[in-house]
Amino acid sequence: ELTLEGDPVVPAEHPITVKNGANWIGYPLTQSMTLTDAFAGFAINGDQVKSKSGTAQYNRGRWQGTTLTTLDSGKGYIFVSSEAGDRTLVFPTAE
Repeated sequence: ELTLEGDPVVPAEHPITVKNGANWIGYPLTQSMTLTDAFAGFAINGDQVKSKSGTAQYNRGRWQGTTLTTLDSGKGYIFVSSEAGDRTLVFPTAE
């Protein structure tokens, strides 16, 4: 498992461009975060997040799916964007 050392990551300094379709994204924070919090104000109907252990889809204002409910430090995910154009994802700062 990846161990992060040094100064905490400032999400605003690491925006992620998300294109239509499948995108590999990394979760850079040291604290786990729920999908609801991580993608607040970003997710739209039809978006999906996939990991080795589960899948979740955003529909009608909430995430639904299998066992994937949080993003964990140092792990990568596939974010499937249903938006036709590019979007910029900035994770919120963990408390």
